Amino acid sequence: MNSRQKNTLLSILVIFVAIMSQAYVLKATRVLSEDFAGENHLATYPSAYEKARYTMGCWLERLASGPSPKGPDPTFLEMINYRHYRVIVSSSSGSELKSIEIEAEGLAMANLKSPWKKPIRFVGSCDGLLCALHDERYLFLWNPCTGQYKRLPYCPFYRSDCYYTFYGLGYDKSIDGYKVVKGEFGLDFKVFLYTRKTNSRKSIEDRFHYKFSYISTTGIFVDGFLHWVANNYSNHIILSLDLAKEKFGEMAIPNPNCRDVKNDAHRVGVLKGMLCLYCLESSDSPIWTIWVMKEYGVTDSWTVLMKIPSSFQALLQTFFMPLCLTKNGEVVMQVNNGEVAQVKIGEVLMRVRGNNMFKYNPKENTFKKLLDIKPTAESATYVENLVSPNIDN
Repeated sequence: MNSRQKNTLLSILVIFVAIMSQAYVLKATRVLSEDFAGENHLATYPSAYEKARYTMGCWLERLASGPSPKGPDPTFLEMINYRHYRVIVSSSSGSELKSIEIEAEGLAMANLKSPWKKPIRFVGSCDGLLCALHDERYLFLWNPCTGQYKRLPYCPFYRSDCYYTFYGLGYDKSIDGYKVVKGEFGLDFKVFLYTRKTNSRKSIEDRFHYKFSYISTTGIFVDGFLHWVANNYSNHIILSLDLAKEKFGEMAIPNPNCRDVKNDAHRVGVLKGMLCLYCLESSDSPIWTIWVMKEYGVTDSWTVLMKIPSSFQALLQTFFMPLCLTKNGEVVMQVNNGEVAQVKIGEVLMRVRGNNMFKYNPKENTFKKLLDIKPTAESATYVENLVSPNIDN
């Protein structure tokens, strides 16, 4: 069991005690067979802490043995493997940080204490860690669940003619550690890589040269690789970085109709662990399409998840970003200038322009206003986890 798995398992216990209600613990035990951890047994433990300890003991025993020779109950495994996604949003001033519980009714929000006094930009997310860019100069690793953060070694701009920078945060299973990427592109191409486990930084030399759009500069982590939408001076492609080999590669965009429009009309994301791409499929009759790669690395596994018709082009304009796919098939997305949206397969919830949040139902082709929230400058997705931003022991 590596440190990533240990953190996930430990997080389950702490979430039970510190975050989840006693009712959730009772609900969890119902998944276990009655003769293994029934509610009658659980009732003999007076405190939530003891109930959580008993439940965790049952879980560990179930994982070790399973209810049958075939192994653990699939329903049980699905429950404990389900990741509790949250969306974090920051105000344009940077003074407010809010965490949105995705599965809660009505998008329940909680205030978070910001470690920073100035606005930040989220430039990476992996497990429970966020990579934040402060004052457009300093990179931090931050766990919103625990409040821990770490400032990374300062990495000045390599060249004065740098047009844009791009970033990413991911996990390298070959070393059981996290890595942060900062790249520069202009007349030249330079990439720096920070390894949390060794608290070290180095540069990566590579022969590839690309150009990016501003909105595609945050890398998306899937299956050991970071991803960006880029242009190789011939076509729009998905640029990937293998964190173990520290080498760049290219992936084709699934629909040729997506390759002919401008860079701003593409962006990658991750939905339930799957790489996704949203793109404007045609400049003449604009239709926004969200694709998912169901089997990573297999080009033929690209599948259309959703299409948003051109009648809402004026509302969406040229920028929105899928953030995560919930347990019930909802897609949470960021729209325009940092605004948050949530989409169902059959119903779309989105916040667009100004202070309003809307629900869009593609079957009925209607919008419904849900609530008002303050404008946000940044948003990102993370999972509740105890992973530390500090160096591994």
